[in-house]
Amino acid sequence: IRLWCFRTLGRFFTFELGVRKGHKLVTTGPYAVVRHQSYAGAALLSIGLFILHGSWSSLIRRSGVLNIPGLTAA
Repeated sequence: IRLWCFRTLGRFFTFELGVRKGHKLVTTGPYAVVRHQSYAGAALLSIGLFILHGSWSSLIRRSGVLNIPGLTAA
């Protein structure tokens, strides 16, 4: 997602927030869908980790690390 954003913004991409001469609102690429790709990426990452570690066959679940006394469903 970030690489797509870098390419879409081109020379206007910076790590520092600011407005440059000739700046314009970008409404193409990933910016046509969501304004803050970093937040969208974090949400997708969280969902992916939940699916990965929450599945019944995951290594973490099999290791017993998630078996916390008092938090296990009866």
